Amino acid sequence: MDTSVRFISPLEAVLHLKSLEALRELPRDELAVLAQQSRERHFPRGTALLRSGEPVGGSHLIVEGKVRATGSEHGDTALGPGEVLGLLTLLSRSERGLDAVAEADTVTLEIDGDDLADVFEDHFDILHNQLKGLARRMLVERGRMPDGAYLAPAEDLAAPPEQDLDLIQRLLFMQRNLKRENIDGLIQVARQAREVRYPAGAQLWSRGDSSGFACVLIRGTVRCTLDDEGRHFRCGPGYPLGNLESLAGEPRWYDAVSETPLVTLRSETDVMIDILEDHFEMGIGYLAELADRIIQAREERSRPAGPPPGTAETTIDA
Repeated sequence: MDTSVRFISPLEAVLHLKSLEALRELPRDELAVLAQQSRERHFPRGTALLRSGEPVGGSHLIVEGKVRATGSEHGDTALGPGEVLGLLTLLSRSERGLDAVAEADTVTLEIDGDDLADVFEDHFDILHNQLKGLARRMLVERGRMPDGAYLAPAEDLAAPPEQDLDLIQRLLFMQRNLKRENIDGLIQVARQAREVRYPAGAQLWSRGDSSGFACVLIRGTVRCTLDDEGRHFRCGPGYPLGNLESLAGEPRWYDAVSETPLVTLRSETDVMIDILEDHFEMGIGYLAELADRIIQAREERSRPAGPPPGTAETTIDA
């Protein structure tokens, strides 16, 4: 194919991007920004788009044709028009292997990773949109957890004092949980967080309640019941309870009841978003963690032998 000939107009590129569920909420002006960064690519049948062992330098929106993707986020999947190749792997900045070969003559819109990072830095609304989209996708993965799964990424957190946590103590707990490199942003997160303690048996929220805040668990455990059949998971120290649905702008999807006395740090989501806007490296790091968690969840789900229902399982969340 002659790759110098452009078949996709700028308007068509916008329409292709708008067809993606993750981008439907973006205004047309911001879609146009992404469209301007996209490059039309042509791949004859049998051509490799991505090779395992090589960094994923860009993501492809398939316009025409068919691509066989193997590894990382895709497992072993045939992708066709309207589907996206390699975006989670690109965003996660991981070194997972990903192979992709055109099974038919294929046309894509490719967005280079460096160009995408520049768009995120210059247009926070686009970065925020991606954060919300990945949080929604992670909610889908969370809904597939085995009954009784246990989520506690930091069981060895130091015991909190009986008195209120000071800024340094909050910073230590937040740094352990969030693992962000931007210390100024971490300090802002620690300052805005409010310590909240609950007795055993307290109802933190119910299914269908509005979200908008997260509680990082410092001490204690919470039972989260998903439905009337009693399907549930449990959370322990280090887990950011309620973070995903708050970031996604979705209501609570489980009843949360404390099993033991709790010490938590409550963080308001709108304030957290403002902090991410002011600290780009923290925002892009948060995006990478979300993308990586989704890939991990898919890989865990694809393993043939998993723990039986009711077996405790430690899972890290973003």
